[in-house]
Amino acid sequence: LVIISLLLASLGSILSIVSPNRLRDLTDEISKGLVINTNKMEKLNTELYKKMSNPYDTSDITIDGVAINYEDQLKYLSIMSKYNENSNKEDIYKDLDNVPESIKKVIEPKMNMNKIKLISLSLLGLYVLSALFNYIEQIIMTTVSNKFANKLRGDISKKINRLPLKYFDNHQNGDIMSRVTNDVDQIAQSMNQSLATLVSSVTLFVGSIIMMFYTNGIMALTAIFSSLFGFIFMAMV
Repeated sequence: LVIISLLLASLGSILSIVSPNRLRDLTDEISKGLVINTNKMEKLNTELYKKMSNPYDTSDITIDGVAINYEDQLKYLSIMSKYNENSNKEDIYKDLDNVPESIKKVIEPKMNMNKIKLISLSLLGLYVLSALFNYIEQIIMTTVSNKFANKLRGDISKKINRLPLKYFDNHQNGDIMSRVTNDVDQIAQSMNQSLATLVSSVTLFVGSIIMMFYTNGIMALTAIFSSLFGFIFMAMV
């Protein structure tokens, strides 16, 4: 039961580490629906630049099933021609409201609700599983520690009944009672909290470092060396 409890504590910590990674995916997916689709915009610009090499080409451009006629192309080019890479993005976004509807359908923000729902459900599942694992782990450790404390008190009681009377003459009653109550409670409390917390904390510490390097190695090294420098500096002070 103790081994199962420690495994559940580790799994709960692992799930709590993985959850922010899924939360990042959810945030990125929502953000895509709040800003202009730059990938589609770059694709549109590339197609238009290709057509500029042939001034007699008045054909439509089709992007993701949306047909953009020649007049809409010219209007879009006239609006965007005054901007370059150093232009203010806010001004560009304001002018994009005036582009033709066919252009808007291509570059307007779109949220993939199915993907957002799927990520949200998986995130909810991770949080529920993490909470469930921690809950079961606490129940198991509480049960084990209480049973162990009960058995230990029974053994102490049998031991006391076998002790000679001179032992009680040489020891204070408070000392004997403290061994039966306080010491056993301390052992049970350590089993119930400290053991699982130690495993969970070690798992959380190692897993967090792994996820930091998985996200960005340079930022992870910066955080680690900054922390080490802080500890060394505090020790010197």
